[in-house]
Amino acid sequence: MVARVVLTRPAPRQVALKQALEAFGIEVLALPALEIVALDKAVRLPEPCEFDVAIFVSRTAWQVYWQALRAQDPGFVWPAECQIASVGDSTAQAIEQDIRGALFSDGFAVITPATDTMQDSESLWLTLRDQLRPGAKVLLVRGEAGRDWLMQTLQVNGFDTHIHENYRRQPAQWSESEIGTLRQWQDAGSLGTWLVTSAQGFSAIEAQWLMHAMGSARPQDAVVIHPRLQALVASWLSPHSSVRVAQPDDQSLFNALTQQR
Repeated sequence: MVARVVLTRPAPRQVALKQALEAFGIEVLALPALEIVALDKAVRLPEPCEFDVAIFVSRTAWQVYWQALRAQDPGFVWPAECQIASVGDSTAQAIEQDIRGALFSDGFAVITPATDTMQDSESLWLTLRDQLRPGAKVLLVRGEAGRDWLMQTLQVNGFDTHIHENYRRQPAQWSESEIGTLRQWQDAGSLGTWLVTSAQGFSAIEAQWLMHAMGSARPQDAVVIHPRLQALVASWLSPHSSVRVAQPDDQSLFNALTQQR
């Protein structure tokens, strides 16, 4: 069992997993690689009634959009003519929790990949493509960059796709206290197991490592949320490290982070 874990997701996503790991007896450092910044609220908010389906690429994309809708109209009810889809099951759960009580019907369900498949754009497309009528109007809500494959696939297949970017992910700055903890762990010979959830986040981690002159020592192991991240992260770790792949929900991540090598 690992004794130490570093969680690098944006701060709001860390709390429950950190508490669960600490209750399990693991020393946890919450060290976000990226921070989330909402984009200009002056940009016109596309209304769900204008679309056949609204796709949310992340929990942040949904939360920023939903908060903006409710700010415009506190009594907003999601229209029956607009389905909701999400790239991952954890985002779908957040949507269903937030939107409860503001629904057009009791039978509402977010379209999302099955929980036993990869939670990514490709899996969502396979789930969604047969449910959309030809030429359907699609709202794709995302960050300032990313999910280009999904956008292009929708467009190539003839769907009228509108992109709404409502947040930016930018490198977080690690504090002297956080760097101090890493150096203590380094001196003790164990930087633990790191959770890495995006290529952008990994690039930010590498940059911080160089900026703070952390040297050649590397974490012993890592957990990632997609096979595409495995080789990328493995090339940075200590020799003979393991990189495990887990689904992005907290329970799957907990299981992977507490797994013995």
